[in-house]
Amino acid sequence: KGDPSVLVRTASLRALQALKAGDMSALMQVALADSEPVVRRAALALLPTLPISAAAKSAHLSSIMRDGGQVEQQGAIEVLGGMKTVESRKLLSSYLDDLAAGTLAPELQIDLLDAVQTDGAPALQRKLDAYQRARQADSMIKAFRDAAITGGDARRGQQVLSEHPLAECTRCHAVRGRGSDVGPDLTRIGAALTREQLLEALIEPNARIAPGFGTVGITLRNGDRIDGTLRSETDSEVVVLVGTPAEPRRIAKSEIAERTDPVSAMPPLGLLLKPREVRDLIEFLSALR
Repeated sequence: KGDPSVLVRTASLRALQALKAGDMSALMQVALADSEPVVRRAALALLPTLPISAAAKSAHLSSIMRDGGQVEQQGAIEVLGGMKTVESRKLLSSYLDDLAAGTLAPELQIDLLDAVQTDGAPALQRKLDAYQRARQADSMIKAFRDAAITGGDARRGQQVLSEHPLAECTRCHAVRGRGSDVGPDLTRIGAALTREQLLEALIEPNARIAPGFGTVGITLRNGDRIDGTLRSETDSEVVVLVGTPAEPRRIAKSEIAERTDPVSAMPPLGLLLKPREVRDLIEFLSALR
């Protein structure tokens, strides 16, 4: 607990868990009192290893869900999903009831859906399916939006940005000088966009295209076709970046026979990332100011 490094404390906790060293119950209590949320959440992973009954474990997690902070509550739901006991499933079922009643906090909803999938119990899945069928499509979208803009983990979000093999964010974007200038610089994106706007940019990139970064196709009056990134536009001309490496090409509007509306080259990340990863990425991006 006294080590100043959060990563060292968390790694030490997991190592002691793997080695089954010392009094796990006392170790968990010490870690749950840590000042860092990430350490407190890691401490909850010790609970399934304790020599106490499944009922006692579920009772402890229930008390955390009642009195704990957001990070501990998210961790408790995750642990419940992996326990797969009668007691843990009763709790998950009750939280699905809260979800259906609209009383489950938005920042816990994605965690609950993940826990139900991890558990895999048919009864829980049927209950979740019934909830989703009862909601209209637009209500489900709103519920996802509400759940995705709060409760994320900025550290994991940074990992999504820099390391996710499908999203590949830094191939097009830069943060604090690292990355590419193909897309907008994200260094201060949290000051420019709200969390709702960040979510929209991630899952519907064509809804709002940053000026100077839309891809266009231009057909000239002489029949030539030019495809590139619309970097700027005036009343008399457009400037398009073409080729690799990209070079600006000025085109007089009087030469243009036809042009497409700008579209984003970025894929909808809602199709590539899990809801939890979207939530974490928004948490990280919103802190960039």
